[in-house]
Amino acid sequence: ALQAQINPHFLLNSLNAIAGLVQMGERERAFDAIGRLGELLQLALRNGADLNMTLGHEMNFLQRYLGLCVLRFDSKFRYCVSVPESLRALRIPALIVQPLIENAIRHGMQPSRALHVDIRAYEQAAAVVIEIEDDGCGIPGAVLESLPAGHGLANVSERLRLFYGDAGRLELEPRLPHGTRARITCPN
Repeated sequence: ALQAQINPHFLLNSLNAIAGLVQMGERERAFDAIGRLGELLQLALRNGADLNMTLGHEMNFLQRYLGLCVLRFDSKFRYCVSVPESLRALRIPALIVQPLIENAIRHGMQPSRALHVDIRAYEQAAAVVIEIEDDGCGIPGAVLESLPAGHGLANVSERLRLFYGDAGRLELEPRLPHGTRARITCPN
């Protein structure tokens, strides 16, 4: 049920982005976006019965999602993904990273400058850490104090708790001089 609350939000945002491209007369970009969305839906349907997936599958899904974001925002959005091959077999809750990227875009994008999002995974002690870091306008202190404040953040936090117990965590922190870092901790 928690996963079902996230997926419609993502799908509506993607369809709105495609509609925006059509309205702007960007036929080629809209056509490309429809193809990318189709690929995403195929992956989601293929893995839809699974409540978890490998980090590698999650990253394949994210690459397609991030491609849609580049089409939607053009030069206003850039990203970098760094996930070692050795971690790609790790099982994690399905679609756990995408809502955090969507959150970074929604709350970090500024009209005056491009947003850059870094997604990386690494081992630390007896856990794998997945970080989503942006250089946007930053997270307000009130949101930090009330984590999880947003609907997507609450879902991610709860899904981590259900999958890993108290050892799975979602943390948000400001990134200086500006931006936000979301950190998911997945015990091995």
